[in-house]
Amino acid sequence: MKKTDIAAVVLISVITTIIAYFIGNSILGDPNEESVVVTFMDIISPDVAQPDPEVFNPEAVNPTVEIYVGNCANGQTWDSSNQTCINPETATDSSAESNSETESDNSETGE
Repeated sequence: MKKTDIAAVVLISVITTIIAYFIGNSILGDPNEESVVVTFMDIISPDVAQPDPEVFNPEAVNPTVEIYVGNCANGQTWDSSNQTCINPETATDSSAESNSETESDNSETGE
């Protein structure tokens, strides 16, 4: 390369840098002139409102309780360890009632 070629490349790069600087400032603007609006949060009250009694009541359905849909009669509960219906009043840890009464009722109806 000749000296004139190098001088032309330097001159073009300086001019394009200056033009890019002014175009960038015109598009982005001066960061010192920008204003920012800051919103503050409301103060949290220490008072707690009572929960809605329609949702939070003692008779509400508890979704964490295991529910078995099957052939257990009213008053009986499903014992998942023995896979049978038991009577909670008379059940002990070592014995469980069978589901024969409910099965015979279902066989008569054809289910």
